[in-house]
Amino acid sequence: MKEVLERHQLAMTDVVKVMVVLKDINDFSAFNDIYVTYFPQRPARTTFAASQLAANANIEIEVVAVRDN
Repeated sequence: MKEVLERHQLAMTDVVKVMVVLKDINDFSAFNDIYVTYFPQRPARTTFAASQLAANANIEIEVVAVRDN
């Protein structure tokens, strides 16, 4: 995610919205401990669980970033 943002001259601090899908909602606490280190600006976030994710993944993350011109 960081590399994709950088390719577009954006940074993690430019993220304003995050959607997180966890395979197991019981992983939320561990995920959140890591999440806050990447997003100290605390963008808006939606988090939920889904029993089956693509490619048998444990997590999917989508972000919306805004460039301040």
